[in-house]
Amino acid sequence: MAPRVKQLWVDWIWTPNCLVQCCKRQGIPGFSHHEILKVLQLRSMDTGQSWTILNSLRNHGMIFYTRVGKFVRLCVADPVFVRQILIDNAACYEKPSFIRSLSAIGDGIFSAAGKDWFHQRQIFQPRFLSKEIKRKLELIKEAAIEALYDCEQNLQFNNEKEIDIYQKFLELTLNSFGKFTFGSDLRSPMGEIFRSFDRYLYNNRKRMFGLASRLPGLLSLPTSVNQEIKEDEYRLQMIAVDLLEKETTRQHFEPDEEESLLALMLRLLRDEKLTEKQVIDNCVTFLLVGHETTASLLAWTTYLLALHPDWQERTRVEAAELCQKDALQWSDLSHLKTLNMILHESLRMFPPQPLVGRTCVSENSLGQFVIPKKLEVFIPIVSLHYSKEFWGDDADEFRPERFANGLSRASNNPLAFLPFGSGPRTCIGQVFALTEARVVLAMMLNKFSWKLSPQYQHCPDVALTLYPSFGMPIVLKKLSPP
Repeated sequence: MAPRVKQLWVDWIWTPNCLVQCCKRQGIPGFSHHEILKVLQLRSMDTGQSWTILNSLRNHGMIFYTRVGKFVRLCVADPVFVRQILIDNAACYEKPSFIRSLSAIGDGIFSAAGKDWFHQRQIFQPRFLSKEIKRKLELIKEAAIEALYDCEQNLQFNNEKEIDIYQKFLELTLNSFGKFTFGSDLRSPMGEIFRSFDRYLYNNRKRMFGLASRLPGLLSLPTSVNQEIKEDEYRLQMIAVDLLEKETTRQHFEPDEEESLLALMLRLLRDEKLTEKQVIDNCVTFLLVGHETTASLLAWTTYLLALHPDWQERTRVEAAELCQKDALQWSDLSHLKTLNMILHESLRMFPPQPLVGRTCVSENSLGQFVIPKKLEVFIPIVSLHYSKEFWGDDADEFRPERFANGLSRASNNPLAFLPFGSGPRTCIGQVFALTEARVVLAMMLNKFSWKLSPQYQHCPDVALTLYPSFGMPIVLKKLSPP
């Protein structure tokens, strides 16, 4: 047997069959490819509440497997097992095949594994601590003021107007995170970044979960999808290279008053503590992944406040006391009690990462089950967040007051709330995301009221984060001055 044919036989037939048999021997149920596609798309149903993944879990229990082409995936929604995957046995798992397929972010902190990941986490983690975010609060406020000023200009001749608030939040968060990370204004390449990244994610998802994932050889054929992936990957990396070149040039003429994350990476490159590829990959990672979490949180919180005008008004009254003339201070953020409850309820109902995936790289145990190498594991965060067992009979309802006494008392299981993951690979930017969300929404509530546009179609979908498939048109109305 030719080496190439033998490898295809091992990858596509022998290994997945062994993994399936391992699951069957342990009594783990499985279900069809068609059903898993519906699960992974997270399409909402008529009411937007009964997501397909919830129905699938009710039908198949808290642990089950599926096979898609050469990939065998285990879905786990038991908090005891979730803890073992994300915390206790974290060293036995790496990022899943979909993340590893995103070559544009290559060896960056989001996708790296083992010692490479640990080294990068030690480098970048201090830059995302609360004390560092506090020092950059003015930068976050500045980006918010710019975005809200644009909204005010759109309302200059009309008291109210329809806008796609999700697109506005994407622009705002990319601008602020770009300044925070790169010390640069990213408004110039913003359009190119969005176009390339959206198409890049869409095409990669099509490759990993569509027809190409089920037939050997299709992933490497010169199809239009594969060609577009290569083009977008190159374009995104060139944007990162351009940022690096501009920063290098700037450092020759301007002394650093304060070292940006980009300047830090360049210094570590000169000191040979990061490779050139790691620097470029992390530029793309921070450029793309960094802002989407906050944009998702802002969009879905805006959606919930549009559905619940009583909570919108209640939060507006609170924000007005602390946010007059955009004078919000760091100490004020902890006093936004109602807004903080709403943000946590939004994270529960619409978690930025509704699914967390891992690939097993070292055999380990989940309770009575043995997890073999190469088995992919998916944790449906959204099912934990909607579980009546952990949240009560009102789990499907918008009830911010459940967080009135803090996160630890909101549910009866601490691993039932995982909007930013858990364990050593908890989202590095969660403090930044929550801080920016508080600032933007407090300022927005002080200037505008809003309701959903009749054009809005409720269809949550997931690429890297949960987003509204058809945008989020709202009718924005300027408030009269007090």
